[in-house]
Amino acid sequence: RSADLCLVLIDATRPQELAIIRKEVWDANIRLDQKPPNIRITKTTKDGIRVGATVKMTNIDEETIVDICKEFKINNAEVLLREDINADHFVDVLENNKVYMPSLLVFNKADLISEKEQERLQREYRPELMISAIEKTHVAELKEAIYRKLDLISVFLKEPGKEADLKVPLIMFRNCTIRDVCSKLHKDFVKKFKFSRVWGKSAKFGGQRLMLKHVLIDNDILELHIR
Repeated sequence: RSADLCLVLIDATRPQELAIIRKEVWDANIRLDQKPPNIRITKTTKDGIRVGATVKMTNIDEETIVDICKEFKINNAEVLLREDINADHFVDVLENNKVYMPSLLVFNKADLISEKEQERLQREYRPELMISAIEKTHVAELKEAIYRKLDLISVFLKEPGKEADLKVPLIMFRNCTIRDVCSKLHKDFVKKFKFSRVWGKSAKFGGQRLMLKHVLIDNDILELHIR
């Protein structure tokens, strides 16, 4: 439940097991490839359940929302819906115990099935990849898919007066700041930070002097100056 990504790995000779796995994940209160519903619920002391929406609702009506609230012993509240949701989404918000994460669907043992069967599985299940662990087929592509799905970027570090290390990047999440990099490298770097210089697409010019709030971009080169 604390993972950043769920890799759903299915035996290509037993694709029917995907439905079982998806049900187990759902029953564990994990919602794959979904975002938390954009709903605001503010409890009040009177006036019952008042429902508002900024979009047209097609999957749930006000009466259903009121009934669900009462099941959860909420008798007075303002409910604001900012997207077209259904009853399950609304219950998820009230229970407040769901985890939302992206997933990758991969079929393994592709070497044990025919090309025709592989084509059928692609049409029916739409996996990200068909791999063979034993033959190392498409394993490199799987690593790239994981990197991409996690929305990671590479930041190359440079010591003052030295060349940047372009062989071993620091892996960070997209939209990270210089503060995030400092926190990852050492617990005292934020406190002792003086300034930094950045080369790459996020800088207006090479070696621009930037501070902790600056957002880094993939393949930026970062030089930290620490007290």
